[in-house]
Amino acid sequence: MSAYCNIHRDDVDEFIAYNKRPNAKCPVCKSFERHRLVALYFEKQSAFQNILHILPELPLLTKIINNGENYHIDSLENGGFDCIFASHILHYVENDIDYLKKIYAALIDKGKFITLIPQTFTLETTYEDETITTETARDKYYGNKLAFRRYGLDFTQRCKNIGFYVRVHFIEGNELNADKMYYDEQYMVATKKDLRKYGLRKDDIIYEFVKDS
Repeated sequence: MSAYCNIHRDDVDEFIAYNKRPNAKCPVCKSFERHRLVALYFEKQSAFQNILHILPELPLLTKIINNGENYHIDSLENGGFDCIFASHILHYVENDIDYLKKIYAALIDKGKFITLIPQTFTLETTYEDETITTETARDKYYGNKLAFRRYGLDFTQRCKNIGFYVRVHFIEGNELNADKMYYDEQYMVATKKDLRKYGLRKDDIIYEFVKDS
């Protein structure tokens, strides 16, 4: 059975391996697993009126996310957004709690912050240490030379403490990890059949945080 890339929206013979991950990269548009999962999520959402996309990665994914009247890139300054999207960004932010508070403030009431993060499900508490300052040490302890932390199962609670209502969108087969975290609601965003069809990674989770003021 051929695979299907929902980023450039066509069949492919197969997704190719990347960084020791099978079925990871689309040979045509170069999308990765998380991009195709995000596309599945946004295809099921109603159009947003004022969306902010922080550090866009793929032009074609931008077209899928940009389903509203006003689309903005990067700046939180103006506020008034009903959706803010950022993928694999927060671990690079030195003070993520302050940044999350800025995101919360930039959303309208019931606005959504949608994000994905690299996460270690065997880690109860997010690991961060101010004495870890070199790229070599960060790569050793955080898995990335530019990261400031390694997120654990407390990620959703960190966001809940700011005031967000928490929705967790998991892939079938990852229920156990999703259940270990705090959440207000849970949804299955993709099935086991979708794993092969779209070239997804089972452990990826989409977090939807709703401003609950």
